[in-house]
Amino acid sequence: MEDANSLIVDILNGMDPQLVNSTFGVRLQSRITCKRCEEAEKQRAKAADGETNSSPKEKGGAPRPLPMETVLSLGLTEQSYEGADVKKNIGKEETEGVLDKLDQKTRRIVELMTIHTRAQHASSVDVSDLVERYFQKEHIPDYRCSGCKLKGECFKEVNPTRLPKVLILQLKRFAPISLGVQIKSHRKVNVTETLNLKPFHLASDEKVAESYAYKLSSMVVHDGGMGGGHNMCYVRLPPSEGGDKWMWFSDRHIGPVPKAEVEAAEPYILFYTMEEKADTDSGQ
Repeated sequence: MEDANSLIVDILNGMDPQLVNSTFGVRLQSRITCKRCEEAEKQRAKAADGETNSSPKEKGGAPRPLPMETVLSLGLTEQSYEGADVKKNIGKEETEGVLDKLDQKTRRIVELMTIHTRAQHASSVDVSDLVERYFQKEHIPDYRCSGCKLKGECFKEVNPTRLPKVLILQLKRFAPISLGVQIKSHRKVNVTETLNLKPFHLASDEKVAESYAYKLSSMVVHDGGMGGGHNMCYVRLPPSEGGDKWMWFSDRHIGPVPKAEVEAAEPYILFYTMEEKADTDSGQ
């Protein structure tokens, strides 16, 4: 399952860096803000001019640019699967005669790596919620604010200041369990056809984003577990070649598929293409 993601990274690393950054690059900025200082600043603003909507000065740390990202990795598991109620489903045709030759410890590891699981507590999640979680504020309990000099009041927030023409999202289907082994997470992800990144975008010195709206153009699906499997791809045809029709690619096998099959798939790499601004404006 990691092969396709590694291949994408290798391909991007082998391309012209300027082309990669202009097409896939997401420029991120990290900010640390202090809740106590923000509240104090709001109170001072109210006392000074009576305005309740004054923007407080940011305390805690200056905005810091981060390295350009070409793939955003979205976590699927909110907690470890260790101790969770997991159902095993190991095919006899894959394991017959193999596990019997292994010692107990190695056999246990192989069993965990070839497991197909769905934890009982893992409900479905929308990809838009995963994106929101990626950009949500993170509490930093040990960080000392440069303004009030106190710990435990600061939050770290990462936001994009530049959006790409093609957005690549990796769904991290790796669930840690006991013995330091990971298994594949089969948590259902509802992949929306469109994404809106405007709520997360920050104004910057760069030109204003051409658009904040993205449309799903393709996805990579892995059939199997951590021990092995097969990668396939679904691609949406452009309007000039079929409109909202989808094609399935599996090695040398190619063919059209119904939209319902795409919606039921279990992807781990998603490609979203930025929509033309005129198209997004017309829909408002």
